[in-house]
Amino acid sequence: ARPHGSRMQQLGTDAVGDLRGQTPRTQHDAGASATGGARWVTAGVRALHLPLAAAVAFDSQAAGRWIAAVWAFIYALPLAHAAMAEALLATLAFAVWIALYRVADRMPALRHLRFAGAKAVRRQDAARRNSWVMGLGYLFAIWLLHCVKTKPPLHVAPPSARRLGVEVACGILAYDVLEFCMHLLVHRCQRVANIHSVHHAQARLNAFAVLSHSPLDAFQQVALNVLVQNLSPWPTKHSLSRFVHNLLITYMLTEIHAGYDGPWCMHRVWPWLFGGAARHEVHHRNGDVYYAEFFKGLDDLFGFVEDGGKPRRGGASWRRGPSDRERHASAKCT
Repeated sequence: ARPHGSRMQQLGTDAVGDLRGQTPRTQHDAGASATGGARWVTAGVRALHLPLAAAVAFDSQAAGRWIAAVWAFIYALPLAHAAMAEALLATLAFAVWIALYRVADRMPALRHLRFAGAKAVRRQDAARRNSWVMGLGYLFAIWLLHCVKTKPPLHVAPPSARRLGVEVACGILAYDVLEFCMHLLVHRCQRVANIHSVHHAQARLNAFAVLSHSPLDAFQQVALNVLVQNLSPWPTKHSLSRFVHNLLITYMLTEIHAGYDGPWCMHRVWPWLFGGAARHEVHHRNGDVYYAEFFKGLDDLFGFVEDGGKPRRGGASWRRGPSDRERHASAKCT
C-alpha cells in the first residue's frame, strides 16, 4: 500500500527517512544494521561476490572446471531436458525464497530488521492466495507457450566463467531496464494503471507480495523475463545461464518485497549500486519515486527520487484513496 503526499506518513513505529537514496529507517536505530555482527554479515556477503567477479573478469580456468562439472551433472538429469524445466525451476525457487523469508518473519531476533516493524507483519491471506494462483497460472502459460513453440535443446558444452557471468549480469540488467519502463508506464498512464493496482493492495510488504499481481501485470513481467532470457552477446544464451538467471532473479525479486533491511540485502552489500528493498519499500508507500526494481541508476538519472521527503521530479501516479480502495489520479498519458 502506498499513502501519497508531499511527505512520507509514519506507519506504526516506523520512522521512514529517505534522503536522496538513503535507506528508510527500520524499527531499530538507523545505524544498527551497519554495526556489530551485521557489519560482519555484510562484509562476508561482499567477500563472496568479489572472487566471483574476478573469475568472470579474468575468465578463470579453475572456475571453468567447476562450471563444467556442475553442467555435466545438470545435463545428465532427464528433468533438465524437459520443456518445462526452466519454469519449474523458477516456481520452485520462488517457493523456497518466500518460505525462507516467512520463516524469518516468525523469528523474534530478526524483527528489528523489518522496515515496517514487528507489529506490522500480519496475515495477508489475499496476497497468499493470489501468489499461489499466479504461480499456477505462470506454469500454465509457459506450458501453452511450449505447445506452440518447441524449446531448443540444451547446450552440450559448458560455458566459460566469463560467458556465464556476462550472460547472467546482462539478463538481470536488461530485466531491470525493461521493467523500469513498464513500471513507470503503469504508474503514470491512467489507461493501464488498473493492471498494477493489485500489487499495491496490501497494507504491508512481505514475501508473498512478490507474486501478488493481476493476471495482466503478471503476464507483462513474465513476458519481459522470457525476452531477456533470449538476449546474449553470444549467438544464443547458454542453458546454464538461463537456469542461474531464474535462481538469481527470483531471489532478488523476493528480497525487495520481503520488507527486510537485512545486512545480507543488496542495498546494504553494494549501496552505491543497488536501491533494492530500501527504495522499493518507499516506492510502495509513495508511487511517485523509485520505479527500478534493483539498480539505482535510472531513478537517479531521471530524477525519480526523494529530496527531503518530497519527490524531486513532479507528476503523480495513481494512489490509494482514504476508502482503502484503489483510485487513480487524472494524469494523462503523454
